[in-house]
Amino acid sequence: MKKITFALALLTSACALPALAQTEMKSSTMQNGAGTKTEVDVRSNGTVKTETTTKTGRTKSGEVINDAAQGTKKVGKKVASGTKRAGKSVARGTKKVAKKVENAVD
Repeated sequence: MKKITFALALLTSACALPALAQTEMKSSTMQNGAGTKTEVDVRSNGTVKTETTTKTGRTKSGEVINDAAQGTKKVGKKVASGTKRAGKSVARGTKKVAKKVENAVD
């Protein structure tokens, strides 16, 4: 039993040593545009590790577009409320005229 455990311990340590010996790495970085950056690392044993990072957030042009959209929305709400008020006053006026006409007919 001890021999099997010792053999397994030797085997696992022998497999772990090459993984620890990966000190030499060749690295290259690419800018993919729109804030995306890809980093490729080639290890000494031939395996490749790829990391992609993305940068989120608003750009200056995106901020301008957003501000314009918000401004348009605000103006639209003001126009809608003004139209609503105008419609209510027109309705009140027509009711008053209708009452006057009704009173005149009596």
